[in-house]
Amino acid sequence: MSVMSISGKQPPPMPTRPPESTQATKQKCSFRDKLLGNQAPVPRRETIDLIGQKLFRIEFGNGDRRRPRCYADDSVLKDLWLPWQHAIIVKLLGKTLGFLTMRDRLRGIWKLTGDMDMMDIGHGFFMVKFDLEADREKVISGGPWMIYDHCVAIRPWTTDFISSEVHINKTLVWIRFPSLGMEYYDESLLLALATAVGRPIKVDMHTLDASRGKFARVCIEIELDKPVVGKVWFRDFWYKVEYEGLHLLCQRCGLYGHVSRNCPSLETLKKHTEVDTSVKVTGGYGGLLRNKDGDFICGFYGVAAIPNILFAEIMAIWHGLELCWERGFRKVLCYSDSLLSVNLIKEGVTPHHRFANEIHRIKKLLARDWEVTISHTLREGNVCADVLAKLGASSDSVLVNISTPPSELVRPLWDDAWGVEFIREGGGYGFPVRLCFGLFRLFLPIFLFEFGPSFRPGEVRLGAFWWCAIVFGVLALVA
Repeated sequence: MSVMSISGKQPPPMPTRPPESTQATKQKCSFRDKLLGNQAPVPRRETIDLIGQKLFRIEFGNGDRRRPRCYADDSVLKDLWLPWQHAIIVKLLGKTLGFLTMRDRLRGIWKLTGDMDMMDIGHGFFMVKFDLEADREKVISGGPWMIYDHCVAIRPWTTDFISSEVHINKTLVWIRFPSLGMEYYDESLLLALATAVGRPIKVDMHTLDASRGKFARVCIEIELDKPVVGKVWFRDFWYKVEYEGLHLLCQRCGLYGHVSRNCPSLETLKKHTEVDTSVKVTGGYGGLLRNKDGDFICGFYGVAAIPNILFAEIMAIWHGLELCWERGFRKVLCYSDSLLSVNLIKEGVTPHHRFANEIHRIKKLLARDWEVTISHTLREGNVCADVLAKLGASSDSVLVNISTPPSELVRPLWDDAWGVEFIREGGGYGFPVRLCFGLFRLFLPIFLFEFGPSFRPGEVRLGAFWWCAIVFGVLALVA
């Protein structure tokens, strides 16, 4: 039996499933498409063989396949960079916000004419793209922008931006000059006055209009890794400088990233003053290079720019690695008796750490084409470097390189070569053993003269004090 339609034609086959809706088939527009200014998704780039077309090459250093080095042609890189060149990168200093909260707050403070898109790129950084170029210029040239009374750091997008390695060392900030006379609320004068604090950007409109009289407000650019200026002298009076939005500003050392009660310099000063209050606080550092046989190659010592033990330890590692690289050594074992310094280099630090710049320089140095292992050693095993560090503490030079060991280092090098163990001062059995050694040296002649051994036919008898001498001798050998 057949079924015929009214028109006499065969009916169309029944669909196996309902057709997909237009919403389901619509492809989502990506962040890259919006960077290119497209409202509709752009077809993916055609996949080509870059190596076959000689647009990409791989080289192996010294023939080692474990260390490949890759190079791409400039024409390929320029095409890849093109969509991102108009984006900006933002970060909220001193506070962490979620993606949605950060996006909503930025839209609220920027008050854009068009729309914007944002992407989280990790470590507190966000990449932002604007629909209108005017909005981008407004955000970059305006500000400083504040969220919850914290500064928003802004920078244009750059190639090879790695959020985990980037350290923000500059930012725009509003400063105030309290009690400054209103007769000085002139733009030219205030910009010149702000130059003593940082790079002047602009003066607040309320200040220029003289609508507020408590303080003059100026926008400047400051470097976060340098101490800020606390006051400015002008016409026989010191005017205080106040900073808006820098909550982690130490009033002791003047650096951004911690408060006064956690200042590292405070802890360092305490440690020194408890020993001797008449000693000037300095941070000497030193180190030496030796070959696999322990022979002295060269050394260095100096005084750290900041009187801080941790800073001096970091500088010792930095200058030692620099010296190794300059002399062409490509397989290095670095030993430091500062466990904190070793951990900071291995684990990394936040951008707000006081010595983030120094740690970042060391990590960039370690990323070069060489093999470096940094390990912790006890101070007893680092006596030679300790001798050079003491020379650095008494020196007036930031860095002194030496090609021959100084006289103070000759004996420690000799003892180290012969495997002499150095006893830790102030603890363990070091003091009792050294005391026994001293008593042995003092009373041994008396023991031998007054209470020497007695010999009889068939036996050897030792006096009681002779036995004591033997005990002291054994302990002296242990020392």
